[in-house]
Amino acid sequence: MLVHAGQGYAGHGTLCGSLGVSSYVINMVCYDDQQSYSTIIDRMMYWYSGMNFPTERFDDISAFPKQVQTQAMTPLCHTSVSKWTPLENIAHCIQCHGPETFPDYTDGMNQQQGHMECLFCHTDHTK
Repeated sequence: MLVHAGQGYAGHGTLCGSLGVSSYVINMVCYDDQQSYSTIIDRMMYWYSGMNFPTERFDDISAFPKQVQTQAMTPLCHTSVSKWTPLENIAHCIQCHGPETFPDYTDGMNQQQGHMECLFCHTDHTK
């Protein structure tokens, strides 16, 4: 019943929560011997990767309207959410530990975990 999660939701290598729920529903509704669910989930992953988020659709009721939008360009959670503008107090963290430094991952210290508040768990070693 959970075949949609194979190889990370239709082969995309991710088990992201929001994409996972959507993937699960698609799997439940479209499960068949031809694996139709996989084609639909595949298209959803590409849609997510290319869509501008967050949407302005609900700005009239949002506590934070007119947010900076960006494209994830990937369904991988920790990479896609880190493309959102970081909080000012951790912007300097992302300069060295963000997704743009991926080719320089040699010491295991550049594995940022998305749009998290770095200073909840780490001290600021730049001060």
